[in-house]
Amino acid sequence: MKKKKIYVAGGQIISVPADLEHNLKQIDRLSKMAAAVGAKVIVFGECALNSYSIKPKVLATAVRMDDPPVKKISQFSKKYKVVLVVGAYTIDAEGPHVSQIVAFPNGKVKFNHK
Repeated sequence: MKKKKIYVAGGQIISVPADLEHNLKQIDRLSKMAAAVGAKVIVFGECALNSYSIKPKVLATAVRMDDPPVKKISQFSKKYKVVLVVGAYTIDAEGPHVSQIVAFPNGKVKFNHK
């Protein structure tokens, strides 16, 4: 059985606290670059989307599954045909979490948190 190689890239951005649009532009740019050189999985750091801070204005940007920033990450995944793993503050019925948003090229999105 021949092993299949999967190329994984790490994306390091300088997140601007609470500026999701700016951070999404950086995620898009680096995703495009990594996909162009063959990456199939691209992983961004913890809280890359919101910035790692416990300031109220940052925590207020925690995202839900159906929020526009999550939809944009899913669109990037589809556009570049890669799995994107993006660290973010998320929120659900249980409250806020430090999570990973995992977006698949087929449109599926899930949140992972402890």
